[in-house]
Amino acid sequence: MRPARRAMTLLSGAIAARGAAMFLSVLLTWVVTRLLTEGSDKLAVGAWSVIYTALFAVATVTRLGSENLAVKLAASEPARAKLLLRGTIGTLVLLMVPAFPAMIAVTITRESLASEILWLFMGVMLGFNVLALNVLVVCGAWLRGLGQVALGTLLELGVVPGLTVAALAVLWLARGSVTLTETLVVYSSATFMTCLVAAWVTLRAFSRVPTVAAEPNRPVRDYLREHGASLTAFMMTGLGFYLYAYMPILVFGAVNQDVAAAEFRSSYTLASFVNLVPTLQIAYLTPVFARLHHQGHLDELRDRVWTATRNATAIALVVAIPLLVFPHAILGAVFGAPFAEAGGMLRVLVVSLVAVVALGPTYALATTTGLERTTGVTMVAVLVVGLLLMVAALPISPLAVTIGGAAPAVLFALVSHQVLLRRRRVGTAIWDRPHQVAAS
Repeated sequence: MRPARRAMTLLSGAIAARGAAMFLSVLLTWVVTRLLTEGSDKLAVGAWSVIYTALFAVATVTRLGSENLAVKLAASEPARAKLLLRGTIGTLVLLMVPAFPAMIAVTITRESLASEILWLFMGVMLGFNVLALNVLVVCGAWLRGLGQVALGTLLELGVVPGLTVAALAVLWLARGSVTLTETLVVYSSATFMTCLVAAWVTLRAFSRVPTVAAEPNRPVRDYLREHGASLTAFMMTGLGFYLYAYMPILVFGAVNQDVAAAEFRSSYTLASFVNLVPTLQIAYLTPVFARLHHQGHLDELRDRVWTATRNATAIALVVAIPLLVFPHAILGAVFGAPFAEAGGMLRVLVVSLVAVVALGPTYALATTTGLERTTGVTMVAVLVVGLLLMVAALPISPLAVTIGGAAPAVLFALVSHQVLLRRRRVGTAIWDRPHQVAAS
């Protein structure tokens, strides 16, 4: 197969795998919301939302950017990546320790888990789940770096939601109901099983990589010394983007407003369709941006960025209009009548995501043009602002908290847009016509 055709095949597979994984994640949210809602009681759904969000936040922190090192080394120096297998897994095991108190603290405050023994059991189980999730993510990164992009993406993002949905469907068909405890056990079991499969597939993939002998430690230390700051910045930005979306759930969970957490999660799930096209675009545009910037082709880079922003904004508006006009009806139809009252949250989230899309692929461009550190600092700053806004809004209403929670993503996009415009002379927003930016 010719290199260009092979690259296109890999790209198509990556986009298809990413799309399938996103669909399965949304399907998991819908299934869990439907199964755990009892009449008008959304407490169990809220508890699931808080625990699920905390699990991924803790996992992101305890990985410390390992997946970025994994994919970089596997793609550029697979023999060295093979030498790092044992050390990477050992590091993840060590970093798992703080996950236990973190997850126990989350489970022990959930009213839907009825006993102290259950709180402790769930917290410990989810602490081990953090390790399984991190190993799974790093294995997915290794596979993507070795060229198995679609397989790595599906194992990392799609298989666990798919297995969980299938198992919950069997439980519901057999008994007619599913509890929060059963949902957590099923999800954790799916994660552990997928982790084992991913580890086996990864070891087989590395078995085909030639082994290099002797003294691996020094070059690895040199690599970490050279790229450590960049990897830490990637970890911070990864955590930041996750918190941009779901930090309000953690804030609601911290004050035991699990019903508000459930309403936010359902609203964000629908609102995220506004951001679907930009998310899929990143799969193939990020390497294009990196290549054009590295080669100094600024005019072509500006054209590609503006075209991507224009197309994404047009599609985002088509998706956003019905969500803005009929938010209550759509929420009620998708997640059930008890969630119809969260229409205000849905409107706020849709407006914020449309604004982010219209400001363009700021994160992808910033992290491929040497602005990782600036991106990391900006992300931390706007997250602090958003957290302060949400805490201040807690006494007012869940809608006010949602407004505060929507602010960081928009602020980050605005600041990054200005940084790219001034330091790289590339405009990302829908109003940044390429010829005007070039002439400025």
